[in-house]
Amino acid sequence: MRLARILVAASERVARLTEYLGAGVFGIMALLIIIQVFFRYVMQSSLSWSEEVAIYLFIWLVMLGASVGVRRGFHVSVRFVADRLPSGVARALRLALGLLMLLFFGVLVTEGFSLAQRISFQLSPAARIPIRWVYLSVPVSGALSFLHVVAHLMDDWFLSGEKTQAQMSKDAVRQEVSG
Repeated sequence: MRLARILVAASERVARLTEYLGAGVFGIMALLIIIQVFFRYVMQSSLSWSEEVAIYLFIWLVMLGASVGVRRGFHVSVRFVADRLPSGVARALRLALGLLMLLFFGVLVTEGFSLAQRISFQLSPAARIPIRWVYLSVPVSGALSFLHVVAHLMDDWFLSGEKTQAQMSKDAVRQEVSG
């Protein structure tokens, strides 16, 4: 299936781009914290906005990282039941769980955008930036995670014989953990 391959490849590229973006956000956050410490302890004058912005960047970092975790399969899971099921039943279970995840991420996207719209007039206390930018991390993460779950389902149902990059990285992590 050409569409399945395209979605799996797009998901992988988006995850990689998200990782780079997360690294950039982390770097800016760390720099802000270092500047804040410098001003507080060396200059004896604290910046009013840097801690708040660092917290908001941390929220974005966590939400972006959560979507990458969905792509890479890094979230905690209990597999002892699924590993003991026949392959057809395990595959149907993965489909059911994937559909539930799509429902959850769909709610995150719609309700997250709705909430961001409702609070669009609020500004952060110190930095005076619109709070909606912080709240938008939820629907953005939900949309990215939605894409990754769709790619996982397409991979499982239409490309199950092919080893994708994500599966190879999952296998490497499992081998590292168990070995």
